[in-house]
Amino acid sequence: MDIFSLGCVIAEMFSDGRQVFDLSELLEYKRGHTPDMPFKSIRDDDVRALLKMMLQLDPSQRAAASVCLTARTFPNYFQDFLHMYMKNFTYGVDGEFVNPDQRIQNIKTKLNTILRAIAPHTEQSDRESGYGDGLVIVLSAVTSQVRALQLTSSKMQVLEMMRIIAQHIRDEFILDRIIPFVMCLVNDTMTTVRAEAIRTLSFCLAMVRKIPKSDVNLFQDYILPGLSTIPEDIEVTVRIALAECIADLAESSHRFLEIGLHDASQTADDDYEILGSYDSELSILRTQVARAVSSLLSDQDNTVKKTLMRSLKKLCHFFGFQQGLV
Repeated sequence: MDIFSLGCVIAEMFSDGRQVFDLSELLEYKRGHTPDMPFKSIRDDDVRALLKMMLQLDPSQRAAASVCLTARTFPNYFQDFLHMYMKNFTYGVDGEFVNPDQRIQNIKTKLNTILRAIAPHTEQSDRESGYGDGLVIVLSAVTSQVRALQLTSSKMQVLEMMRIIAQHIRDEFILDRIIPFVMCLVNDTMTTVRAEAIRTLSFCLAMVRKIPKSDVNLFQDYILPGLSTIPEDIEVTVRIALAECIADLAESSHRFLEIGLHDASQTADDDYEILGSYDSELSILRTQVARAVSSLLSDQDNTVKKTLMRSLKKLCHFFGFQQGLV
């Protein structure tokens, strides 16, 4: 992508997706009559300054990529660390092609260095403040390799990195950039990957406290239906993993419902819609969880049943004590 095209993309991003040029405006811009046209709706002075460097009519006057990276628009770690790191992502420092499994191994090896460079924080840091937003670039690099991985160890490393990165990024990124790939690995051919994916799914969902309106029915429509075949998995270790996590998943589903209904009651947005009432939606969740619990309780392997019994208190709380004791 050339600098001018990249400038158009950035201008569109900061213009709420509006087209930078229509045909007549492009012709006028080419004639040099309206040099500020691409920036007219952008209020950020730093972004405007960057775009003026990138969208110069004379190609020789456009800033080089290395100069653009020094603009105040980008965090310091873009120039100091991320630029060179991502440059070596596809091709190693020696210029040789790196396969997906090797890329994952390289990221995992350097993950602590990446965290220090991109997301320095204290224990009091709030994920929702956005201090770890830069990690979404690294997360995208990780998830882009998932479907091409050949080694079980690489998939396990992906799940581990997802759990680590989830502790530094905002809830919306967990839901949009992590959960779909974990659900993909829940159906992996390897037993250890399926089991670890279930644990990772439970871990990440338990962290979420801010739920976009598009995800308020996530459990009813996506998570629980996606796990519906796990109680019948042929491998006992996978069923044990679900038995370990089903109570925490149930708690998370209840929290999603309560937060979603609370937010819906606080907004006048007509698009913010949760199908049904609290009682009816909770009944749907309980029915879906009950199917999984019932299958696990009748499992032929006693270890599965023993594992599930450790979560009896949480399950009773989810179902309601009277229903839970029936």
